[in-house]
Amino acid sequence: MLIYSPDGMPYPCGACRQVMAEFCSEDFEIIVTNGKKFEVFTLEKLLPIRFKL
Repeated sequence: MLIYSPDGMPYPCGACRQVMAEFCSEDFEIIVTNGKKFEVFTLEKLLPIRFKL
């Protein structure tokens, strides 16, 4: 998943991270960018302790 914002690094909020955790695997990649730099995270890195169904 790629998340872009020209106004700063757009890290996903906690609610968004939990929805991703419910539908994606732990190695799912999330890329955040402001157009000048980017960072790549796995879902496990962004939300290490999460509710699992």
